[in-house]
Amino acid sequence: MKGRIQIRGTLLVAVVLLCASASHGTVIWDESVNGDLSNNGTAPTSLPALTVGSNRVVGSIGVSWSDDDEDAAMFTVPVGSVLSELILESYSCGTFYDYAPFSLHRGSSTSGPMVEFILLTDWGAGTDLLQFDSAPGAQPAGVYTFHFDFIQQSGGPDERSLYSVALNLTPVPEPSSMVLLGIGLAGLVKSRIRREKK
Repeated sequence: MKGRIQIRGTLLVAVVLLCASASHGTVIWDESVNGDLSNNGTAPTSLPALTVGSNRVVGSIGVSWSDDDEDAAMFTVPVGSVLSELILESYSCGTFYDYAPFSLHRGSSTSGPMVEFILLTDWGAGTDLLQFDSAPGAQPAGVYTFHFDFIQQSGGPDERSLYSVALNLTPVPEPSSMVLLGIGLAGLVKSRIRREKK
């Protein structure tokens, strides 16, 4: 009986830790506060260090006829974590905008291998961009670059398109944690089998 309580306690702790790691994160870059992200995909802005949880980026893209504004940012998924989701939290295209291209690349610029490419519209808000279109899924530790470009309908005035994305990181379970979780699950299955036999 004591063994079952310890196993269930271990499982409860594992669940609490996983839930805590997915807690709401912070805004790591807001263009209205931190300044404009790079307009050059081959020389992206380097974002602050990402941590487990939600790392949010808030910005805008557009055109002023004299200077195109796109956003390119480089970030690193640290060892021991995976980029589990890349959520387009919000995207508001201007009246004269049709859609905006978004791409994610491996490496420190847009010249690296493309992981995902999608044309964003207002209906794209709330979409996990890693589960959309080519659906590459969760990405391992490493350096990545995202790029918001723009497409504007002809004849429109200067406008801005606002967006917010969340780079959601989850920890890669350590082998010891996986062993404990496996032992806990095995114990639960065994106790259930015993109960069914009675």
